[in-house]
Amino acid sequence: MRDVKATGRSRGENENGGIRVGSRLGKKGRLCRKTFVRLLCLTAAMMVLGSFTAFARAGGASGGGGGGGGGGSSSHHHTSSSRGQGGRAGAFQALLLTGTFVILGSAGTITYLHRAKKKQAAAREKLKEFSIGEDHWDRSEIQERVRESYYRIQECWRDRDLEKGHPYLSQKMQQEFQTKFEWSRMRHEVFVMEGIQLLDAILVEAENEDGDDRDYIWYLIHGKMIDYVYHEETGELLKGSRKMEDFFEYWKFVLEDGNWVLDEICQKEEVDNGRKLC
Repeated sequence: MRDVKATGRSRGENENGGIRVGSRLGKKGRLCRKTFVRLLCLTAAMMVLGSFTAFARAGGASGGGGGGGGGGSSSHHHTSSSRGQGGRAGAFQALLLTGTFVILGSAGTITYLHRAKKKQAAAREKLKEFSIGEDHWDRSEIQERVRESYYRIQECWRDRDLEKGHPYLSQKMQQEFQTKFEWSRMRHEVFVMEGIQLLDAILVEAENEDGDDRDYIWYLIHGKMIDYVYHEETGELLKGSRKMEDFFEYWKFVLEDGNWVLDEICQKEEVDNGRKLC
C-alpha cells in the first residue's frame, strides 16, 4: 500500500487523482438525512402554529434562492459547481417539503374522518331507536336540515344579515351573532367568504332527553372555502386567508319549535383537547 503522505494524495482521492465515489455518496447521504430531519421538524412546527389561525367563517372561529452563476475560468470551477449543486439542493428541499405537507395533511384528514365514521355508526343506532314514535328523529330529514343550515348560516354570517339565518339559529346563537355583527361594524371589518362548500356532515352524537327542548345532536362539519376579514378603510388583511382551505368544526343542533337549529359551534382543537360534546 502506498503511503498517503509520500504520494501527497488525500484520503478522498484515488490513484488517478479523482474523488472516490463512495466518499461522495456518503456525504450526500448524510446531507439528505439532515435535510429530511430539518424538514420534518419544520413541518411539525408549522402544523402546531397553524392551529392558532383565525378565520372569518360563521361564528368568527379561531381554528389555517436560486443557485448562483457559473465561473468563467477553471480556477472558479469548484465554486460554480457548488453553487449549482446548492440550487439543485434548494429545489429538492422545496419539493420534499411540499410533498411532506401534502402527505401529512391527507393522512391526517383520512384518519380524522375514519374516527368520526366510527362514532357515526353508534349515533345512527341511537337515532333509529329515538325515531320510534318521534318524527323529529328521522335521519334523512335531519341530514338535509343540517346541509341546508350550513349554507344559509354561512350566508347570514357573510352578509351580517340575521334575517337570513333566523330560521336556522337558536335564540342563543342569534344573540351571539348579533353581538358579533355589531362589534365587527364598529371595528370596520368586512367579511369575505367565497366558494363555500360542504364536503361532509357526519353525525357523531345524539341524545334524547326528557322533553323535546333538551334533545340535541352533534355533527362534524367538513367544509371548504376562502374566508378572511379585511379592514374596510385600509384594506388590511385582519383574519383568515385568501387561499381555498378546508376545515373541521363541530356543530350542535337543538330542537326549538319543532325544528333543528344551530345552538353552538365547537372547534376541532377543543374536542381534540378533551372537550366533551354534550
